[in-house]
Amino acid sequence: MARQCKNSWIESYLEFTRFQESPGKFHLWCALTLLSTALARKVWRERGFFKLYPNLYVGLIGPTGMGKSAAAEIGVNTFRGAIEGCDIIRGKVTSWYLYQWLGTAALENRPAVCTILASELKTLLGDINKMELVALLTDLYTCPDFTEYRTKTEGTVELKDVYLNVLACSTPEWLTLGLNENDVSGGFTGRFVYVCEDETKRSFPFPEDFYEEFRLDENKERLYADLQHIATLEGKVVITEEAKAKYVDWYSTRKEHSQDKDERLVGYYSRKRDHLLKVAILISVAEGDSLVVTAQHIAVAQSILKVAEEKMVLAFKGVVSDPALRFRETVLDQVMKEGVVTRKELLRRNANRMDKDMLMRILESLQAEDRVALDLSAVVGGRTEVMVRAV
Repeated sequence: MARQCKNSWIESYLEFTRFQESPGKFHLWCALTLLSTALARKVWRERGFFKLYPNLYVGLIGPTGMGKSAAAEIGVNTFRGAIEGCDIIRGKVTSWYLYQWLGTAALENRPAVCTILASELKTLLGDINKMELVALLTDLYTCPDFTEYRTKTEGTVELKDVYLNVLACSTPEWLTLGLNENDVSGGFTGRFVYVCEDETKRSFPFPEDFYEEFRLDENKERLYADLQHIATLEGKVVITEEAKAKYVDWYSTRKEHSQDKDERLVGYYSRKRDHLLKVAILISVAEGDSLVVTAQHIAVAQSILKVAEEKMVLAFKGVVSDPALRFRETVLDQVMKEGVVTRKELLRRNANRMDKDMLMRILESLQAEDRVALDLSAVVGGRTEVMVRAV
């Protein structure tokens, strides 16, 4: 069956969503997630002792109103009908619900294929069973052929042919409160690609006008048909010798490239070897049916991950070992915006987050880093104030 999209499926998807105000890289990773969902367990790369499946755990991170959930919902709501055999699990997911769902698939002798869509990560991980759910999602990332879990009330649950994607949205503020340093540096978040954006240049007061003018309805039909076709692909992925050489060149120097990175991203960089191959496989599938990864696919995957990495640390800027310093970056942003501000004003703005002593610890920490300057005896309106200046 011939493809209907003139360009690759990803390029066509980005064209389809270009008049929607969510940042383009949010739409890019939604497209990759949709492709991954379509492939299920039917496409893989042999890695010696295991199979590498192109499933993804993706976090879209940005302030409120950045269009995270909008981008995710557009992708899933528009194209979920093109993907047969994969369930979309939305919202709050307890560990027991996931056990049951995957276990039922095993009993019915069908692959346990699903994508978890969480428009708010705090809804997904806000469960009192958070630690158990985190452990389960961490284990299932490798798409095991068979595994079993012992539960307190239901005995042993057998899981077979698992294939799990996660597409979750969050604000940096929730990650600050909802995750600790161990979560970030450990195995769970290292399996995620966190796509962080704090601004968008897109502005379309009447996007519906563009929808008709540029015949986006026709583009949607082509995307839908091609995704249906992609969902029928099956087989082992082949990597060309040129692609292997390019990957080896990166692999041999990967530790050098990550040494100067923030320690909170250690988990991500330690697993980038898999992220890179997964994205390259998805790029190949977006272009054609060969299931061959070329050097160009590796290069494009490197570029996509590099763009994601540019702001990735912003997702975890408030995740620190000392809880009192969690809002350090929030306070710094406020000082940088004003240039000069009193401690009293900062305390007023952050009254729901901290008391005077905690704010002072943050300001002293920022001063030690030469990011702000403190004047402890400034006179303002006849009263002595602590003034904070951006450096």
